[in-house]
Amino acid sequence: MATRSSRSSNVTCITAGCYEGGLYGWTASSDTDGTIGTPELMWSFGAHIGAVKAVAVDEAGEILATGGEDEYIKLFNLKTRTERGELFQHKGSITALAFYKSSHLLSASVDGTVCIWRTHDWLCLHVLGGHKDAVTCLALHPSGRMALSGSKDRTLRLWNLVEGRCAYITKPTFPKVAVIDRIEWSPSGSFYAMVAAGTLHLFDATQAGKPTPIATHVQPKRINGGKFLSDNEFVFGGDDMQLQVLSVSTGAVLRRIQADDAKARIKDISVVFRNSAEQTNPLVVSVSSSGSVNLWDLNKEDGDDDDSSSSCLVATGAVPGSASRLTCMAVSTMTRVLDDEVGTAPKQARSAAAADSAPVKEEDKLEEAKAKKPASTKTKASRKPEPEAAPPSLKAKAKKQKRKL
Repeated sequence: MATRSSRSSNVTCITAGCYEGGLYGWTASSDTDGTIGTPELMWSFGAHIGAVKAVAVDEAGEILATGGEDEYIKLFNLKTRTERGELFQHKGSITALAFYKSSHLLSASVDGTVCIWRTHDWLCLHVLGGHKDAVTCLALHPSGRMALSGSKDRTLRLWNLVEGRCAYITKPTFPKVAVIDRIEWSPSGSFYAMVAAGTLHLFDATQAGKPTPIATHVQPKRINGGKFLSDNEFVFGGDDMQLQVLSVSTGAVLRRIQADDAKARIKDISVVFRNSAEQTNPLVVSVSSSGSVNLWDLNKEDGDDDDSSSSCLVATGAVPGSASRLTCMAVSTMTRVLDDEVGTAPKQARSAAAADSAPVKEEDKLEEAKAKKPASTKTKASRKPEPEAAPPSLKAKAKKQKRKL
């Protein structure tokens, strides 16, 4: 006889957009022992006319929002893999998307505005204007009460999302040609990172006055994506085709991990915390210009050479063929419960077998008969007799009498 025991398995869902306007979706499972499966391509289809510029998934992992050069925000249900509709408010390409839990969506565009959408009915609650040029990036604070946006006008704006207004404007110090390409908040919201070309600034959000970087990293090649691993470490990658882990406090490079595909630029990076409650045990996911998807476990030790290919690359996938060039990505997780047979009978099956084998006493039969009798009587009493329909002649007479009166 066998029984069942349940064990959980985390499923990482990866969605990526490409220059050709298509969307690709992979899933990779990971067990509690840390084993990560190979990403399996589950779906792919054309979504936008022109390049896909931004993708975002809500906290529940159900709603996928994508934005492209066609000025539309398209919505999809990831569980049913169906399109839910599209949003049209911006007058230019969509450059950034960000969900707050599953209740609100923020979008940015080259028209210089940031929109706040309510997911319940997809009503546009606010249109935040003020930037004098295209909004290039957007970062939502973990509290959902404020957001940062960067623009080609070389300004950084802090938005009060509760009141729907701009709370602060500053002009960070960057090379003259560079514009703010990316902004990221730390998991606690105490720090944020700002990227412009090959320059990375790290800031303390509690700092008063004009923001001054607490750490800076400068490299000749462009930085395309990055995420906080914690309040102490920041991982990023770009045209130099390698992952780098930076110390938030000092700006020192702690690790360099060369990608296996030495000819592909890293286009975007996302981090999934396998212990989501404590924001620990991160899994880094990266997409490249060659169409590959790589999963990195940075808890594993690197090779002897600091710049060598690393064993922390735990899984890899790719777009079929070589025509699609990935541009952006979003990652979500879901927990799947698996049942295993152990070797003893289920509790309900055992109790049923015991009931069948046990002798039935005469007193039990009488009690069972008494219990059944009032139940049937109550059911009959609850039914009210339906009145009989009057003959047509009587109905006609009744109508005539009413008319006379």
